[in-house]
Amino acid sequence: MKLIGKLSPALLVVVGALAAAPVAHADAQDTRILNSLSAEGINVNQPDTLISFAHTMCDVLGTPGAIGPMYGLMASQQLSPMQASNVSLAGVKAYCPDNPNVAPMFAMAQMLMTPPHV
Repeated sequence: MKLIGKLSPALLVVVGALAAAPVAHADAQDTRILNSLSAEGINVNQPDTLISFAHTMCDVLGTPGAIGPMYGLMASQQLSPMQASNVSLAGVKAYCPDNPNVAPMFAMAQMLMTPPHV
């Protein structure tokens, strides 16, 4: 079986979005995001990768099944699930705050980041 036949459609969307993402050249907005991520303890030594991930989250937001593969790609860059969430949320807030799929994403992130009541 060919490799393409083994890839999920959502993963293909993510890979396509990453490939189509422009090479990041930090502007003021990018710099604010990188500073915010750095303050949260995220290694920003690969700023182009982080900015690309942030933009790609906007591209795939609302695509069924695409968020998991995005988090997998971020994990491959040694980002923890919490760090991947921070990158995702920072990107969405900065680059596509008007996307109609933002509210459910923020609700899910809030739920995931809230410690359980014991």
